[in-house]
Amino acid sequence: AVVSTQSTGTMASFSLLWGPWNHITHLFSRARLPFTTAYLSSLCCTVYTAMALKSTLLTVLCAGLQLVALVWYVFSYLPGGVTGLKFLTKLMGGALLRKAENILPM
Repeated sequence: AVVSTQSTGTMASFSLLWGPWNHITHLFSRARLPFTTAYLSSLCCTVYTAMALKSTLLTVLCAGLQLVALVWYVFSYLPGGVTGLKFLTKLMGGALLRKAENILPM
């Protein structure tokens, strides 16, 4: 629940900078709708799994998805941010895959 509170605070800060109505209309614009859907779904999922299901594993998974969506949103406003994230994702994914191949018998 702490992650959700921090995440909501970050979104609220964008809302204060842009104005609440401008920020909401921007979030629900056609270009941002996939992010908004992913972010709000993961936010609700995190709170639900933490409060109702009391499942630590599902809460951590949903919180991770929520943080990925939020980081992607914040970096999308930095020049070269999304390109940098894509590069780092490929780099880290390749490194993790090579590590998994060394550890797991195949």
